[in-house]
Amino acid sequence: MASIRSAICRSTPKQKTPRRVGTSAPWWNRNLEAKRKELKIAEQKLKNARRGLPTGLGSCSQSLDLLIDNTKAHKRAYFNAIKNAKLVYYRETACSLTSQDIGRRTKARAPKKEDYDVKEILDYYIGTQTERHATPAIRCPNLLDDLGGALSETEIKRVVKKISQKKGKAPGYDQVTYEHLVAGISSPVWGKQLEALVNSILEWGHFPSCLKRCDLFLLSKGRGIGPRAFRPVSLTSVLSKYVEMLLKDRLEKACGQAPPGVFGFTAGRSTSTALVEVARELSGSGKEDLAIATFDVQSAFDKISHRHIINSIGRKAGRAWQHIIESFLTGHTIHLDGEQRVRTRGISQGGSLSPVLFAISTWDLDNNLTVDNGDYQIHPLIYADDVLAIIRALTGRGLLRGLKAATEIVGRAADRADLATDPTKHNVCCPSEYHRNMLQEAAAIEPGNGHHLAVKDSLKWLGARISNSWENHAVEAIAKSLATIGQCRKLGGSSWGPAVPELILFWKQQIVSSLLYGVEAWGESLDSAKVIKGITRLEASMAKLIYGCIRSTPNALMSKVLQSITEPVRTTGRKRCAKFWMHNPDIVTPTHWQKRLRKWGVKDPHLKRESRTKTDWQAPSRMKINIGSGSAPSTSTEDQLVVFTDGSLLKVPNQTNKTGAGLATLNQLGVASLRSIRLVGGANICQAELAGVAEAALLIEETIARNERPLREAQIWLDSRAAIQSITSDRPTPQIVRLRDTLESICASGTLTTISWVKGHCGTTGNELSDWAARKGGSGTSTDIKVVRVETPVSHTFEEIRKTMDKEIEGIWQKRGSPLAVNRLGLSLGLIQLRSIMRRTTRWSKIQRRKFVELLSYHGNVRGFKGRSKRYGNATQQCRYCGREKETIAHFFWCNSARMRRARTDNLNRNILEVGPGNESDKIRGLRLLRKAVCERNSGLNKFLTK
Repeated sequence: MASIRSAICRSTPKQKTPRRVGTSAPWWNRNLEAKRKELKIAEQKLKNARRGLPTGLGSCSQSLDLLIDNTKAHKRAYFNAIKNAKLVYYRETACSLTSQDIGRRTKARAPKKEDYDVKEILDYYIGTQTERHATPAIRCPNLLDDLGGALSETEIKRVVKKISQKKGKAPGYDQVTYEHLVAGISSPVWGKQLEALVNSILEWGHFPSCLKRCDLFLLSKGRGIGPRAFRPVSLTSVLSKYVEMLLKDRLEKACGQAPPGVFGFTAGRSTSTALVEVARELSGSGKEDLAIATFDVQSAFDKISHRHIINSIGRKAGRAWQHIIESFLTGHTIHLDGEQRVRTRGISQGGSLSPVLFAISTWDLDNNLTVDNGDYQIHPLIYADDVLAIIRALTGRGLLRGLKAATEIVGRAADRADLATDPTKHNVCCPSEYHRNMLQEAAAIEPGNGHHLAVKDSLKWLGARISNSWENHAVEAIAKSLATIGQCRKLGGSSWGPAVPELILFWKQQIVSSLLYGVEAWGESLDSAKVIKGITRLEASMAKLIYGCIRSTPNALMSKVLQSITEPVRTTGRKRCAKFWMHNPDIVTPTHWQKRLRKWGVKDPHLKRESRTKTDWQAPSRMKINIGSGSAPSTSTEDQLVVFTDGSLLKVPNQTNKTGAGLATLNQLGVASLRSIRLVGGANICQAELAGVAEAALLIEETIARNERPLREAQIWLDSRAAIQSITSDRPTPQIVRLRDTLESICASGTLTTISWVKGHCGTTGNELSDWAARKGGSGTSTDIKVVRVETPVSHTFEEIRKTMDKEIEGIWQKRGSPLAVNRLGLSLGLIQLRSIMRRTTRWSKIQRRKFVELLSYHGNVRGFKGRSKRYGNATQQCRYCGREKETIAHFFWCNSARMRRARTDNLNRNILEVGPGNESDKIRGLRLLRKAVCERNSGLNKFLTK
């Protein structure tokens, strides 16, 4: 470890923090410094005059009055300059905000608590032990085989792929960052050293003490008092996290499949799958009484017994894992504000292995809490320390007894882990009013129990509102998103604010992602009229923020404007639902979801589509993959078989994409044969490339089986690096799995198989001919073309949903947009036209964007709009320049005043200033000019709107 820290210090240059000149205020500048000095001089002169010193300004009284006025003027100028400097700085800061900055500024923060007792917090969460016990002298060598053997290259690559994405993260106490670790693993010297370190840890079953230091950070919860008002998060060293990741993958494999009721920190078990399970139980409720209960375990992560975790690991994974986990949990030193404690209970929140250990320790609770005794049924759902139990019974008394049994089982499990439950925070919910009344009646009749049972109609679990209708959760999520947009309005003014790309990125990453949390469970509510109205209002609020519009701008128009520059919220939600229910190998699509997906435009939703499964695959020793620049051959030898493959995709409007693959086989003289394949099932280009490789592998396998000639080597050449890399992916599709089986069969026969990349469309004969064959296969014009069906990819499912959603959006616009004033302009505002117009306006300044929306909506700072409202005193609505017609921005395109004619001539492009037929009125010619200015590029409309 000392050598690692020395290497880090020598290889990483220290950053020098620039020194700030003068005051520490970021808005301070030289102009303010000059005005401050002038004010000081004026104040000094006034002070001298009051002391009776000569000033050179005439009489004493006259000079004193002049100095007072002069000092006041300098003070006024100084403070006005400070005000302007702050405003300029705030505007520049707001205009340069990134999407992450906007998210941080609009996020609801808990009250900051500066005062806390360090010793009290450490004693509460960590323990009172301050010195680490001596390391046991007796160790258990030769555990390497029991723990999975030496590290493999596949394991290291998988972990490096994960940590390579964590750029810019905080390092531990040793100042080693993820970038340093990736560079060290890639180094031939350091890589071997790190691999030997991990193998030694596995061999001895001992986790080094130098990797057990944690720095504690406190996050305020905004509730509670004392230590419970904070959430402790541990910052461990990056090297420790690397070792933990490697141990975690092996431990999960050793423990096997988790129980069906355990979610979180488990492969394929996320919050979405947990909420889907709740939705499945609620939708399947029949005549039985149903109750949902959640149980609160106090500070479970920080107070769980180490012995309980160690015993759980021993029962699931064996003695070897029990030994190394005991070494991992023992002796962690926690540092906070100069104080040190040794962790004697709990796990670190922030590590990689600790949450997995906690999840495994809850497996026994799932087994004990699963009850079906004829009187009642209990179905547990456990996500780390959040425990939910679904109780079913035929009677209210049976339901009450099930609740009591679940409470006792959770209490006993907490006692075994040295934890405590808080009965006052347990929640009970009955979604239906009938079941709720039945349970309360049974609680009142039951002697000595349940008299104070509070049964709610809804409760929150994992951040979702669970009730008789998921519509309630969707409405609550929309309200929170509207509040976030309201906070974001404070970051800009009418003519300045954050950039449009950053606002759109903030919309996608912050608003939409939080709104659609758990949409896989409540996605059917996206078609609810109440939810559609709320989403329309939300999209309109975001569009008004981007374009700086007034609040009275019609929501229907602004919602359609936002949908033209980014994907509609309902389209995103439908895509996520379809991907979860149709492209997940572990999920069975229920009948009601099949009907819903069919309504959303998905064809044959009962058939499973392309999915990915996590597997570990090692390429055969006689198989080579080359994605570098290689020289492709033009012929082959007698003991060689060279095949060129390619894929082709032809997009046809309003039809399924035409996809094909082609093969070109070489012999000693040149090209021997061509073969075309047509793919059906909505295949994408990557599937087409892989289909060509699969067909080439089948051709090689057939050649070997016919024993036509001994094959020493088989070469497959294609021009897609992505397709080549996907063959070795750790999450393959069924198509890749079939291709791997064929390649393994070829290599087993003793043939050296090489898959290489060749640069496309550079005159290589085999590549050009295979491309021609692929285009022929995609067109499907010949009868000798082989037809291959592939699994429908996610991209095709998304395209089906998008087309249906676009039709629905147009239908809604026809109903809600028909009475709006925008229809007076003669613009159709279809999807294609509106996307072209609005995406062009996103490059304009904010004031130009605002004026453009005022042109479309007739809502803006003009007399025609203000005159309708009592707020502006019912002022006149006539044009201020010509006085003939109602003043709107659209009217300025045909206004006959000299100023407007000059503004049109000076700012609009001459190509669109064409005079129409002489018999047309000024208004008709003006509307024609308006439509040209709106629809054509570089028309000068943005300049005209600012005049």
